[in-house]
Amino acid sequence: MMSRRRGLLPLGLFFFLFLISGLVMTLGNAFGLFGIGVEGYEGGMAFVEILSDGDTWASLGLSFWVALSSSVISIILGTLLAYGLWRYLGTGSKWASALSQLHRIPVVLPHIIVAFLFLLVLGTSGMFSSFFYNLGFGENSRDFFSAIH
Repeated sequence: MMSRRRGLLPLGLFFFLFLISGLVMTLGNAFGLFGIGVEGYEGGMAFVEILSDGDTWASLGLSFWVALSSSVISIILGTLLAYGLWRYLGTGSKWASALSQLHRIPVVLPHIIVAFLFLLVLGTSGMFSSFFYNLGFGENSRDFFSAIH
């Protein structure tokens, strides 16, 4: 068993170094340590300017508040709903079998959203057809084929 774990060590080390090197290169380029990018870039001074702006902190505070409050509300409502379903499903009611299928809704919903996004991107009036229309191909954005049938 131990030799099997050692066999994965070089692969894991490679992926770890690959990810760390990407992070170091990204941060180094963002702060101007490597000299890659636009000539005259002052490095981290843009970050200092952004972080010294009060609107940035107000926006971050609002984002944190929305994330925290929606998480707390979801936990409370989800716990109450799960307890109620647990109590109700034990009664043997005819609606109990229908309610027991509620756990499948989160599995189906993301697929519907992905299908809608494909429609927005690949449809007749989607992003690709609008992009090529703006480049001068065709007289109307509806001149392009629909990649979704």
